[in-house]
Amino acid sequence: MKCAEMGIDIVRVTVQGMTEAKACEHIKKKLLEKGCKTPIVADIHFTPKVALVCADFVDKVRVNPGNFADGRKSFDTISELTEEDVKEAQEAIEEALTPLVLKLKEQGKAMRIGVNHGSLAERILFQYGDSPEGMVASAIEFGEICRKHDYHDFIFSMKSSNPQVMVNAYRQLAREMYKLGWDYPLHLGVTEAGGGADGRIKSAVGIGALLLDGLGDTIRVSLTEDPEFEAKPCIALRGWVSCRISLKPIHGLVVSKELFSFWSTRCSWPIDVPLNHDGSVFARMSVKELADLDIQKLCDRLGLRLRADGDVQMEWKSVDAVVLDGMVTPNVGVKLKTLLDVPTGVICKAGPNVPEGVRSSRCGGVFLCVCVGDERLGGYAIVFDGEESEDGRCGATNLVG
Repeated sequence: MKCAEMGIDIVRVTVQGMTEAKACEHIKKKLLEKGCKTPIVADIHFTPKVALVCADFVDKVRVNPGNFADGRKSFDTISELTEEDVKEAQEAIEEALTPLVLKLKEQGKAMRIGVNHGSLAERILFQYGDSPEGMVASAIEFGEICRKHDYHDFIFSMKSSNPQVMVNAYRQLAREMYKLGWDYPLHLGVTEAGGGADGRIKSAVGIGALLLDGLGDTIRVSLTEDPEFEAKPCIALRGWVSCRISLKPIHGLVVSKELFSFWSTRCSWPIDVPLNHDGSVFARMSVKELADLDIQKLCDRLGLRLRADGDVQMEWKSVDAVVLDGMVTPNVGVKLKTLLDVPTGVICKAGPNVPEGVRSSRCGGVFLCVCVGDERLGGYAIVFDGEESEDGRCGATNLVG
């Protein structure tokens, strides 16, 4: 109920055994009595019989090809695995999966073929190793059984706790489906992402990369927190990709078409301020604000370090460049020279008091340039005024990044 209230469209419940499977009947009944029609997905662990019971009560059943079947024989070495062993294992999978496929087809319900990098079947590991290729092969085997019975209401997921493995697996599955002429939905997620900022960042990296590819139909940010807290990062990701595609405002932050010009427009006005491959931090200041700051306060404002001997140094938390608003006065020019010596990049309007090494801005101090390899792409930076919501700031920053 909390998940539904937070905006989650589908809720998954873990079903370890028959006791939990029978409980699904009461869970679904109570939800309907309370007017909650949010679909329920039963996440099955190991037992096909449990899946058959759940199918009567839930809206979708998730099976893991790594532990749903394919566990009849153990191998000590790769040389022991023969073609007959592979065929026998595939027949065992079909024998276990077919009753569930037929029941879901009859009831008009869905299935998620949820491959997990951390629980691939032993036979798959011997055939393909601990790899995205093995994950794809496992998914395709289950998909072929569904198609054999003319059942097409299924969706794939290719989860891993490693975002790089996860992204590669989904991309390889998409390529394989394209070759086969298949077009089934994809559920995206980084499994066991963790909690706090780490879990949200890992999920955003994996899910965001695939959304930019145009892949993904449902998403889950898997956090080690109460499930309703997964809603906000999911909604932020969905809003971000919707904005990226349709150029609509996100969380009240108005985003103009010009913002997206850096994705495709070659920059005719390069600047050489420090830009990092993993993102650069810019601080915007007015001439008056800079003039009022002494060296210590300037260091505090920009994350710089003032040594005992008076020397100013950059640290890991320092900004990469300062964007200055207004015409530079002589006393401000001296401070800009100090920043350049750090070295911190400086961008401001051209004028008589601007020291050598400062880059001129053409758009009131907000025009920046993004470097990719040896090429520079032109565009606009987002400027915050401090009134945006936290979600708006994070979503817009991720958008530019």
